[in-house]
Amino acid sequence: MHLTNDSIQKNSESYGRFEPGNKISYSAFQRYLDSTYPHKKYNFQEQIVKKMKQISMEVARASFSFMDPERKSSNFELYGLDFIIDSKFKPYLIEINANPCLDTSSSLLNRIVPTLIEHTFRVGLDALFPPP
Repeated sequence: MHLTNDSIQKNSESYGRFEPGNKISYSAFQRYLDSTYPHKKYNFQEQIVKKMKQISMEVARASFSFMDPERKSSNFELYGLDFIIDSKFKPYLIEINANPCLDTSSSLLNRIVPTLIEHTFRVGLDALFPPP
């Protein structure tokens, strides 16, 4: 069990102390960076998210042939990638979940999980079954 596991965190007295459900949006994190480190001029999208996307692409390329070894043409899967950011704001991939939690335990997740599911179906199904 690692530090980001929500089922472990929720038992802590400090769970939700800083943000609801220990979840924060990218824009809220950018505001935190701006107010806490104004002299550093961090750009979350350019300096952190961009690296997270690069890591994600490298993992997908490295493991592509293992994801669907039978090459089923009507198969798609949603993966959850867990990252941690160190004190120098460098992201590290902790794990990849083949069955990510889609719980809507916070207002942020209430907003993004339904959109994630909709987009997953659009990418995975609309090409095979175009909407009317």
